[in-house]
Amino acid sequence: MKWYRLFLFSMLFSLMPISPAAANQEIIRVTTGQWPPYLDKESPHGGFLAQIIREAFDSEDIRVEFSFFPWSRALALVKSKKYQASAVWSCTAERKREFLYSAPILPYQYVFYHRQEMPFDWDALPDLSGKTVGLTQDYSYGQTLSDAIDSGLVSSDVTTSDIANFRKLLLERIDLFPMDPVVGEAMMRSGR
Repeated sequence: MKWYRLFLFSMLFSLMPISPAAANQEIIRVTTGQWPPYLDKESPHGGFLAQIIREAFDSEDIRVEFSFFPWSRALALVKSKKYQASAVWSCTAERKREFLYSAPILPYQYVFYHRQEMPFDWDALPDLSGKTVGLTQDYSYGQTLSDAIDSGLVSSDVTTSDIANFRKLLLERIDLFPMDPVVGEAMMRSGR
């Protein structure tokens, strides 16, 4: 059984007060991370989600400037109010205390990646018992996986990037890595 978890990604907006001068501002500075094909600094438009966001703001005569950073830094820069927004993030209770969210932009799902030589078929969470799951820092994987980790059913190994988790998977340091299949397949095709 494949593990699919549907998430809605939104933009995060800093809760800083907007001054009258800022309210008339025609440019919004947005942080994001590298997440091809959704967000891609190598793409002419920054990836198709960046293009959707840009066009939405264009319809209100607001220009968007994207800056790509590691995900943790992208979040920290919005927290520090150096940027007005960040794209794209799943809505969590902790983040809702610090940020305003836009309407959802994209539904997406997770699947578990594993090594081909490791037999992996499951029907319920107890089937994951004893597995080590690779997680990427500052990502939200949903309450179900968090509960499985908190209960000790599975262990977690957190790192700073998706590519690092794929490397750990190949080196057999983790057993599973949850990821959006569109991004995962793009990463494997590109070798990034």
